[in-house]
Amino acid sequence: MGAFFRPARIVIAQFLCRRFLVLLSVAVLSGAGCGQDSGSSGGQVLLATGFFDQTTLTTTSYTADTGQTVSLSSTVSIPNAGSDGGFIGLENVQGSVPILTTAAYLNYSISGSSFLVPSDVFPFSLNVPASGGASSTEVFAQLQLVSAARMDFLRENSGALPPVPFAMTVSVTVEGQSPAGDTFYSNSIAYNVTFTE
Repeated sequence: MGAFFRPARIVIAQFLCRRFLVLLSVAVLSGAGCGQDSGSSGGQVLLATGFFDQTTLTTTSYTADTGQTVSLSSTVSIPNAGSDGGFIGLENVQGSVPILTTAAYLNYSISGSSFLVPSDVFPFSLNVPASGGASSTEVFAQLQLVSAARMDFLRENSGALPPVPFAMTVSVTVEGQSPAGDTFYSNSIAYNVTFTE
């Protein structure tokens, strides 16, 4: 009778061992630096606060950028060279460790369409200082949200796109690293583009 139960004990032991390894792997991955924190920011260390227009009168200031309406046939990139829009606001809620951004990951979706626009990466380097107890350490960087190559792709595939005017949403997530090499990701934020003609 004991010989009958021995294989079952081995199978159960192997199952429990595998289950333990899976749980251990999940615990290790969830503890890796993914931009999470237990502070009042909802767990996020690198915060994307929105998109902004840069205005320069006597001093530089930033106002909310609600998106752009552009020509599909003639726009080179978004924002165009010399534009004052497309500035992302970033904050670092850590008390003493700065974050240096490495890239913005860009995903595109077109309203009412199953047409897929390939995602893109915009490399950029911006020092996001630690909060150090300050109320705000917000810094700004202008991102190329739709590159010239992506605009060419849209024009080349215009037959598969909805008729103009149509909307496209750019979802942006920023990656950054601490001096110790920990990697952080911001929350995802959206930028809206409306295409005409």
